[in-house]
Amino acid sequence: MSKSYHLVLGGSQGLGAELVQQLLKKGQPVISVARSSDGTSAGSGFIAIACDLSRQSDREDLIAQLQKLPGEIDTVYFCAAQMAYGDYAETSLEEGSRLLNLNVLGVHHLMQAALSSLKVKRVYLISSEAAFFPLASMSLYSASKAFLHQFGLSLYWNALARGVLVQTYVAPPMKTQFDQKYASKMKRRFHRFEPSTVASHLLSARDNHSPEIFFQSKAGWIRKLMSLFPRKLLVKIFSQV
Repeated sequence: MSKSYHLVLGGSQGLGAELVQQLLKKGQPVISVARSSDGTSAGSGFIAIACDLSRQSDREDLIAQLQKLPGEIDTVYFCAAQMAYGDYAETSLEEGSRLLNLNVLGVHHLMQAALSSLKVKRVYLISSEAAFFPLASMSLYSASKAFLHQFGLSLYWNALARGVLVQTYVAPPMKTQFDQKYASKMKRRFHRFEPSTVASHLLSARDNHSPEIFFQSKAGWIRKLMSLFPRKLLVKIFSQV
């Protein structure tokens, strides 16, 4: 009997790492893809694949490996993401290009594979509450998450017609290595949730088939409330974040 895998993109840290651990504890076969994985290893329902998802050649190699799997991919979790914090004008071209290659082009490339050449049943696009706010200190990151959010919603019905459920999961601020790296630069710090808590919530939402899932239901109401504010005022408010 062939296995049905859970594919975690960005499975070495943060939310991705927590998803890998919790899925394995549930006895689910898992494929973890991350730049820091030590080669390709397998054992007891776990496969780790080293892949820099910001590089097209690496993504093509990954897709080729996944096509050879003796089974199907039950669920894909798009957790891999790059963050850039600070004054946009001071962001290097290299850093900005890597963010866009990973957060935007990488998602586009692998989503096409998920809907065509790979045997996928379900996709979770991990968005962020940052997608709804014009954060001056995270302009590229916020914009990339806004793209991912709308991308997922626009694909929902088209993907269903192909037998694939695509859902956008709106994650809250989390305690990650990015948070630690940029802590000294942050003007304001919001409450951060443990990645383990967010992973548990996501895995418990399997019966929810709606286009978007919020970790915090209030985030959806805040988004609606913000639509009533003048855009100029919102931009001014979030220029301080």
